[in-house]
Amino acid sequence: MFEKRYVAGWGDMDFNSHMRNTSFLDKSADVQMMCFSENGFPMDEFIRRKIGPVIMKDEIEYFRENRLLEELRVTLVVAFSQVVRHRGSNPHIESACGG
Repeated sequence: MFEKRYVAGWGDMDFNSHMRNTSFLDKSADVQMMCFSENGFPMDEFIRRKIGPVIMKDEIEYFRENRLLEELRVTLVVAFSQVVRHRGSNPHIESACGG
């Protein structure tokens, strides 16, 4: 599990003064990239290897609404994999990031 704390900013708000759904997804993507970086795989390494992280699925669980300048906690639980093609099969290697 990997966790970061943020403050909900002005640009994160919707017209009801609640944090908008896309802001949750943006913060989630940022935390995923920080997880890679802080666990020995910085963005420069992605560039060097000419690969990129692939997000296959995002899942948001809402516990309450967040308002302007409130602190929020983004918790990441993820396994990342590298697909290896060998004679038509797709085995993969999984490793927990920050776990």
